Amino acid sequence: MFLFLKTITTAAFLVAVFVCCTSRPPVVVPAQHSYHDSIVSIKPDSGEGVRISLVRFTGDTVFTHAIHDRTSSFYIDLLVDYHSESPMPHDVRTAAESFMSRCMAFRNEFPEAASGMWTMIGKDTVLRWDSIVCLLQHAYMFTGGAHGSTTIHFLIARSADGASLQWKDLVADTVAFSTVAEHAFRAQQGMRPSETYDSKGFWFKDEKFVLPKEIGVDSSGFVLLYNQYEIAPYSMGQIKVTIPYSEVITTAPKP
Repeated sequence: MFLFLKTITTAAFLVAVFVCCTSRPPVVVPAQHSYHDSIVSIKPDSGEGVRISLVRFTGDTVFTHAIHDRTSSFYIDLLVDYHSESPMPHDVRTAAESFMSRCMAFRNEFPEAASGMWTMIGKDTVLRWDSIVCLLQHAYMFTGGAHGSTTIHFLIARSADGASLQWKDLVADTVAFSTVAEHAFRAQQGMRPSETYDSKGFWFKDEKFVLPKEIGVDSSGFVLLYNQYEIAPYSMGQIKVTIPYSEVITTAPKP
């Protein structure tokens, strides 16, 4: 149902609820920090559950605090109920417990509902680590309905201090970047120069190409990713386009 992306460089409920946080051995990277996967897992009897693999960097530094706060916020925002009057959770496990509490309340109210309706699976993956760090955050959530939803987010930061970066901070000319991206998009989709976006099922208003909300970087270039429903129907899935560093003028050191 859900495919994790990989890279070489990266409370009480009803009976039988399992909550754990474990860590794998650290992976050494060519910088001042190493990192490891920290697992948050909650598995009740009903078949639902939360399992999130968070990247956690070693050390007590400005960088680690900044990165950990930002990676946690992504999953907390997906798990919490903003209509609730309860205090906002400050960590992923508390948010996951709140999510499963709502699941249990739903089960009590609708015992006839199918099992496995409340599920959240997430994973962080390190895409790049040198003077710039880029993490890919990948989350699948299902709370009933025709299908679940998958959300991908890129986190980019300076490895020196964890300061947040955007893709615009890494290119010399954003207009030129958009032009290169459009050519790459059309080539990846096999579009002829005369073909319109509408004819291929894309939702670009007035046939004007728009960059995705999520743009990250890895060891070879920029990664553009359109989440489901962003520019096309759910059935077309997520759309990924890559642009090698050699095709754009960057303002940051290449890996």
